[in-house]
Amino acid sequence: EVIGKKPHILNSGNTPKETHEALWDALSHGHAWKGEFRNKRKDGSEYVEFALITPLRQLDGTITHYVAVKEDITEKKRLGEELDQHRYHLEQLVEERTAQLEEARDKAEAATRAKTSFLANMSHEIRTPMNAILGMTQLLKRSKVTTEQTEQLDKINNAGRHLLGLINNILDLSKIEANKLVLEQTDFSIATILRNVASMISEQAWSKGLQLLVETEPLRLNLRGDPTRITQALLNLATNAIKFTQRGIVILRTRKLEDDDNSVLLRFEVQDTGIGIAPEILPKLFDAFAQADTFTTRRYGGTGLGLAITQRLARQMGGDTGVESQLGIGSTFWFTVRLAKSVTSSEVTSTQRSKRQGEAESILEQDYRGIQLLVVED
Repeated sequence: EVIGKKPHILNSGNTPKETHEALWDALSHGHAWKGEFRNKRKDGSEYVEFALITPLRQLDGTITHYVAVKEDITEKKRLGEELDQHRYHLEQLVEERTAQLEEARDKAEAATRAKTSFLANMSHEIRTPMNAILGMTQLLKRSKVTTEQTEQLDKINNAGRHLLGLINNILDLSKIEANKLVLEQTDFSIATILRNVASMISEQAWSKGLQLLVETEPLRLNLRGDPTRITQALLNLATNAIKFTQRGIVILRTRKLEDDDNSVLLRFEVQDTGIGIAPEILPKLFDAFAQADTFTTRRYGGTGLGLAITQRLARQMGGDTGVESQLGIGSTFWFTVRLAKSVTSSEVTSTQRSKRQGEAESILEQDYRGIQLLVVED
């Protein structure tokens, strides 16, 4: 049926005009051409054909024939279109999932900000009446009270300070997580920090029959940093050591690891002869709200925030934290901080500050008696 006929008998009329123009332009210049046609079969159904057409030249260069190699690619095109649809659908799914993840991230960040704001506000709202309770307790103890009442007021004071410490820890952790904690830069003495921490835990150590030692190598007096946060970090480790040590010794130790023209890297250690920690527990000790086990929580109390705060403070001050421990033998907790060198006398500054604080009450009584004061809690 097709012998002697031209290929245009396959023409469906749906092949773009530009395709035929490109075909004859190439062939008329003696070039091969390849491309696609939308042709029809004998039964009138359409199919897609890929064709490679090449002109045949005689010895004198004239073109007398054309050789066309044709392939029915209808099924290939169909599969390709299906793949394109799947690919497009997949891209849509990826875009939708990405949008969902971005929305979830935005919600999570908003929730974090809301949590931080809530904790800050609630901590303030709780701390304010707690400070009033502590203040009124101190005033009551100065009045004429019996021995039994003094003991009761001491219990109120201790419980209030414990609760206030817990609130402060939660507030500090929320500040650190929100990158809102600003470190102070002031001159201070390492020896003063060690004395202060030792004095704060000495009564607890004495009441348990523990020996408290302070070991430090000769250090430069004039350093610059945040003494309050260093004290807080060291106090966290020291109070834990007192809490988990029933007999023996607790040592506060400071030594210098690095020293250059502008700064020093110090390591603070607290060593105890307490209950020790199992090896499998050590990796998670510095996680927020983490404690050794439920038995420890029930027996010793606490929230598991102290070590997490210490680690975050140390890292914010250019250092890190760590622990070595053996069950039943004891533990050594440590943190490092990098401190700038100063040229002023921190000893004099610290002494003057303590003197001013000691004189504050007498100054108020002498110079401001009868005047109403607004006491603003930090």
